Amino acid sequence: MKKLFPIGFSLAAVGALMLLVPTDAIAQSNQWRQQVGSYLAKAARAALPGYQLEGKKYFTGGLTNNRTTFFNVALNQSTGRRALLAVCDQYCSDVDLRLIYNGKVVAQDVSVSDYPTIKIGPEIAGKFQVQVVMRGCKTKDPCYYGIGLFKQAV
Repeated sequence: MKKLFPIGFSLAAVGALMLLVPTDAIAQSNQWRQQVGSYLAKAARAALPGYQLEGKKYFTGGLTNNRTTFFNVALNQSTGRRALLAVCDQYCSDVDLRLIYNGKVVAQDVSVSDYPTIKIGPEIAGKFQVQVVMRGCKTKDPCYYGIGLFKQAV
C-alpha cells in the first residue's frame, strides 16, 4: 500500500496547514478593506459635508490598472440628495465612476481624481449599475477601492 503523505504527517496536520492560507488571505483582505474604509470616511468629510453613509455599508474590491468592474445598486426615492463616492488605496491616483441605467451612462466622474463623486437627486429611483474603472494604479498588483452610497442628513 502506497502512503499519500511522508512518515509523521497526519491528515489533521495537512488540514491545519490548509486552514492557514485562507486565514492569511482573509486578514490581508480585511486590512485593505479597513484602509479604503478609512479613506472613504475621510474623503466623505471633505467632499460631502452634511452627508452620512447610507446603511453603514460600502463596496470594496481590487483592480489592476485600466481594468473595470460593475456592481448593481437599487436606489429608492429619497427625502434628500444622495451621492456615490469612491476612493482608492495609496498605490492609486485615479479611479473613475459611472452610474448606468438601462445600459446608458446617466452620471459620471471621470476626472483625474482618487475620490470621484456622483451626486444623485432624491427623485432618482430604480435599479442601476455602478462601473468602477481603475486608471491610476501604480503597481502590477491590484489597487483597492471602496465605494459608498451617502445620503444628505435632513
